[in-house]
Amino acid sequence: MSTTEVRGGDAGDGRQPQRRPSGGDGGDGVALRLLWPQWQGAGTSSVRELAPEFPFDVARRGYAVGSAVLAAVLPPHDGPTAAVPVAMDDAGLELRGGIEAKQAIRTQLARALEVIRAHDPARIVTLGGECAVSVAPLASSPAATVTTSRSSGSTRTPTSARPRAGTPGSMPWLFRR
Repeated sequence: MSTTEVRGGDAGDGRQPQRRPSGGDGGDGVALRLLWPQWQGAGTSSVRELAPEFPFDVARRGYAVGSAVLAAVLPPHDGPTAAVPVAMDDAGLELRGGIEAKQAIRTQLARALEVIRAHDPARIVTLGGECAVSVAPLASSPAATVTTSRSSGSTRTPTSARPRAGTPGSMPWLFRR
């Protein structure tokens, strides 16, 4: 399992977020556990390669299993737990503007932002999914402490800073039409 916690900073303000050890209190306010088993950002070829012994329809569900396992093994907490709806079908997987699954990822990002805004959390713990599940918590709540935990070794990209357009690994296309 990979866990990284980041606090503060805005995508364009030039400040580095403050790193805090996982499990810190993060200040006052609601702590939201966000279950988000998004698999589309990993790419269909990666999902197939990670579990070649399974049919694709089964392999992509591994992200949902990973999120459920993480949620089950964590101790109880005082805040709400919410799930981002993730499609487990082929809708939105086609290439758009040279990006695989762009529509599916953007749709699920919008759903995640709705869930986060409904809770207005001071802290967000995101469980499951591939690397893009860190985008919505970081973008939605500039003052929130964000922790992302994944069970898949293939998606251990740490959340080290808020993404900036033009930097390697950034996803500015998520915010453009």
